[in-house]
Amino acid sequence: MKTAIKKFAIDLRIRVGYGTAFFLLLSSYLLTLYANSELLKQARLVDHSNKIITDVEALFSSLKDAESGFRGYLLMNDDHFIVPYESSRSAVDSSYTLLLRETAADQAEHYEIASLRRLIDKKYQVMEQSLNLYRQQPQLLTDSLKIKEFFAMEIMTHIRSVVRQIQTSEQQRLRDRLDAMSTRYRTLNNIILTSLGMAVIMALLGFYTYNYENKGRRVADIKIAEYQHSG
Repeated sequence: MKTAIKKFAIDLRIRVGYGTAFFLLLSSYLLTLYANSELLKQARLVDHSNKIITDVEALFSSLKDAESGFRGYLLMNDDHFIVPYESSRSAVDSSYTLLLRETAADQAEHYEIASLRRLIDKKYQVMEQSLNLYRQQPQLLTDSLKIKEFFAMEIMTHIRSVVRQIQTSEQQRLRDRLDAMSTRYRTLNNIILTSLGMAVIMALLGFYTYNYENKGRRVADIKIAEYQHSG
């Protein structure tokens, strides 16, 4: 009876060892899936921030091209300078459409981009009015034109400030997201390595117990066989 109980206890330890190892390996696998999912989420957020920073810069660059062409035309009265001004509108619209799409899920970002677009539209409106005045009197820089030019410069200063604010805010989000990605990766990686290490230990322990008990049984069987043979 005692032998049967002892054998059952040994078998139970072996099963528990292998069962625990299997459970730890399964947990490690599930944690790996979770870690990959979280890293993909953070990667998408990082990509989102990079796109906003890039698209805002592209939009502002197009606006600067428009302003350079506008000023060149006023100074030189050369139609070549008006080309970048006219082509900049489509580039601005394209960048703005991309930004609206990227910020659709974030109300605060969406509002900032919409505010920036209103300022840009106002800037183009003032530049267009200035061009119309200049075309009417190309040889005369009127007071109205000077006022509009000053107003356009003020709007541009405001636009530059808003662009800087958006980029600074998004760069901070980018740093935070990269830090979060790094922290989650290290934490989950440590958990996965620990669970794998424990699984290996439990598997080795089960294997050792199995071999040890098997050896004991073989020795016992040999002794029984010798006893029976001698009897």
